[in-house]
Order: sequence, then structure tokens, then C-alpha cells
Amino acid sequence: MKNQWRMILALVLALIVIIFALLNTQDVAVNFIFGKFSLPLVLLLVISLLVGALVAALFSTVTIMGLKKQLKDKETQRQEEKLTAEKEYQQKLAETQSKYQRRLNGKTAAAVKSEDNR
Repeated sequence: MKNQWRMILALVLALIVIIFALLNTQDVAVNFIFGKFSLPLVLLLVISLLVGALVAALFSTVTIMGLKKQLKDKETQRQEEKLTAEKEYQQKLAETQSKYQRRLNGKTAAAVKSEDNR
């Protein structure tokens, strides 16, 4: 059902474009610095539309590429921060374990001495 509506919409749009083209066939003079020429109005409009779409696509592509680069840089920075935090955590954990192991060993040595003295 949706495909039928899309087809109908496409046909209506094509009919509108054809009517627009038939109503705008008069020649229009276009003046540039290097010369002058004339084109049918509908052709000039289509060319202008295509050039505008191309320029917009180029600008959006450049913007998207810049944003992707920023995202990649942020992700790399986040990964580095995560690794740094993990290293700091591992270092603190090792220090804490070492500290408690020394305490445990100290108590064990004291317990051994007290048993030897008995």
C-alpha cells in the first residue's frame, strides 16, 4: 500500500515539474563578466538548483568530516584518560595490597616470636 502511495506521489510530482517546465520555456539572458548568453528559464532554474545542491553537499561533507575527526579525537582522548585512570587504580591497589601484606607479615613474624618465647 505504501509503495502505491509513493508511486502516485512521484507521478504527481513529475506532472508538476512537467507543467512548470512547459510554463517557463521563454529565453532568459544571462550576463557574466566574460560573456552573455541566453537559456530557457526552466533550464536556468534546474542548473541553479543543481549547482546549489552541489555546493551545499560539499559544505556539509566538509563539516561532517570535521565533526568525525573531532569525535575520533575525543574518543582517543577518552581512551587515554581511561587507561591512565586504570593504571593509577592498579598502582594504588598494588600499594594498598603491599601495605596490608607487610602488616600481615609483621603480625605473623610477631606471632612466631611470641610462640617461640613461650
